[in-house]
Amino acid sequence: MYKQECYKIFTRKSLYFTFLLFIFFMFITGGSHSIHQTNAYQSLYDEWRGPLTSTEIDMANERLLKIEEQIDREMAEADGFEGVFPQRIEDQAAHSIYTSVVQAGENIEWFEGRKEALHNKTFDPTTTADQAEDAQMEFELLQQLNEPIGFYQTTTWRSTVDFINTFGFIFLTVLIILGLAPVFADEHSQKIASLIASTKYGKNKIASAKILASFTYIGALFFSLHLVNVVIEVIKFGRFADGTVPLQNLYLFIQSPFSLTIGQYYALALGIQLLGALVIGLLVLFLSIVTRHAMLTFFISGAIIGTPVLFRQLGFDQELIQYITQFSYAELIRVKGLIDQFIVLRLFGQPILYPYLFIAVFLLIASVNVFLIYRQYRNQQIVN
Repeated sequence: MYKQECYKIFTRKSLYFTFLLFIFFMFITGGSHSIHQTNAYQSLYDEWRGPLTSTEIDMANERLLKIEEQIDREMAEADGFEGVFPQRIEDQAAHSIYTSVVQAGENIEWFEGRKEALHNKTFDPTTTADQAEDAQMEFELLQQLNEPIGFYQTTTWRSTVDFINTFGFIFLTVLIILGLAPVFADEHSQKIASLIASTKYGKNKIASAKILASFTYIGALFFSLHLVNVVIEVIKFGRFADGTVPLQNLYLFIQSPFSLTIGQYYALALGIQLLGALVIGLLVLFLSIVTRHAMLTFFISGAIIGTPVLFRQLGFDQELIQYITQFSYAELIRVKGLIDQFIVLRLFGQPILYPYLFIAVFLLIASVNVFLIYRQYRNQQIVN
């Protein structure tokens, strides 16, 4: 039964067409940083790589100022913008390096200011007890990071990690819904539900085979998509470097209070996104039983997953909507929102970090979904 269910899913030509279309889109989007792969850049990078002192940041500021003054002079002489950016590879590399160092210096200043603000908030008499406790919790997490921000070459990592919470979650969601919406619904559209109900195999065994086949499809899809993305990122931006440096060196995660390296976060994010893909798969399977129509399952699944994203984009901030967006399937499969900032929620008066509570909630939802799939499939009425 398992092989037969796998065959039914993996032989749908529309899935391969959609997958290849997404791969083509991944190839043509984004750019490349060829300057980062030159000897001039690499030599200067080796000189500046690592934690930064205030002296080094000031020096980078001075050198960047000189390069920009040179650009201004060339602009005035050229009487326009064409050709004013430094033409020599060495100058381009220097401009890129010094700009990044200066930006890292600003990030360091922000990070230290954040710790100071939290420390002051803890002892502020106008702060409530809960606010003081939350501030102290975040302060202690930031203290464990020591000095997390420096100058590192994270371009390839940044693009690869960003894929998880942008195109990655969109492509995965669409292909999961497209692949799994017909799993139960096709039994009715093809008029074989009554035949399956009378088979010598119990309905529970059939449901188990369908779930395992669906999980196999999701796993194959997940690993194929991310493997292709890794290859594309290396082609575009060069080898992976500095994966062992703190996560806060990726700009999107500068506010993250968690002590993770970039490589550790990537592994964690892949694990959570795979969990999210499986949970979404269970949702689609349940709706496939309930609706008995693949197209209806597709649109309802898309609405459930996409509506909270729409609410966030439109800036709805009502308390109920905030909970809907915080505890949504989209946030689970995107992963980024769980790690990129400090959020603490209270359960029975006790502070709990948002990612821990979030994962616990969706593990419970997944368990309930499995129960409902078996129950609904076992008890459904056959309508001819």
